Amino acid sequence: YVVKSFAYCDTVGGGEMDFLEFVVSTWNFCTLDPRTLANFTFDLYDLDDDGEISYDEIETMIAELYGKGWERSKLARDA
Repeated sequence: YVVKSFAYCDTVGGGEMDFLEFVVSTWNFCTLDPRTLANFTFDLYDLDDDGEISYDEIETMIAELYGKGWERSKLARDA
């Protein structure tokens, strides 16, 4: 999630965030209401942009959120 969010905020695409990108991104994230944040997260993981989250996309999301060994995590399995 962090990598995808960072890539979204890195508007220049150089792998680094300059001060302006940081300030604008921080402002945007801090002012999102819960529904907009949910839509943002949905868009990050709707990898094929078809308006639906497939099983494979959910698996990718869970793996990125829970990290290595997520398959053995009870918390990840219950998600």
